[in-house]
Amino acid sequence: MKTIIFDFDGVLINSFSNLYSLMRDAMAVVDVSLSESQYREFFRENVQTAFRKFIPNNEDYQKFKEFRLAHYLEYYRGADLFPEAADLVRTLASTHILTIASAAKDEAILSVLERYGIRDLFRLIWTTQGKDKNELISEILHTLNVSPKECIVVTDSSGDIIAAQKCGLPTIGVTWGFQSPEIIQTANPTYLVANFEELRKCLS
Repeated sequence: MKTIIFDFDGVLINSFSNLYSLMRDAMAVVDVSLSESQYREFFRENVQTAFRKFIPNNEDYQKFKEFRLAHYLEYYRGADLFPEAADLVRTLASTHILTIASAAKDEAILSVLERYGIRDLFRLIWTTQGKDKNELISEILHTLNVSPKECIVVTDSSGDIIAAQKCGLPTIGVTWGFQSPEIIQTANPTYLVANFEELRKCLS
């Protein structure tokens, strides 16, 4: 049974506008402006590292973090799964081990999955909590005692694709999330899909 490691934001949940609004407003607290295009660029690498580079002043960065943490669930609450996502998860759960590796907060992910009745279909739901995504992927492999060739990562981020490649995993880049197809292709995903039907076929 193949293991699928899903990124969450931009893959299963349509949360770009929610998270962009949060990061924009958090940066405004320290008089830093953030455009949508700048925010999308953060996902070429570890997003937390990108935030730190964007706000080099330590005091400002702490204020940014405090606002982001205090208001995260408030901004995230309005995000919904993509229309086809829940059905895809239900279909795959009968033939695959499903996991999530995400930079989102645990309680935000769990709240959404419970709202759609699919929480129990995921074997593991792990968040970065300051770790690099490749560390998180390695921990999932170790916990499930599976080899890289038995897994695949599904993500909308070139940074995640690079992280998965470091762990020896094949990848599927999706084009409906945070980054454009052109940016995702720069990381050379194993597959690139434009809609959920293509993703379903790729995982079958």
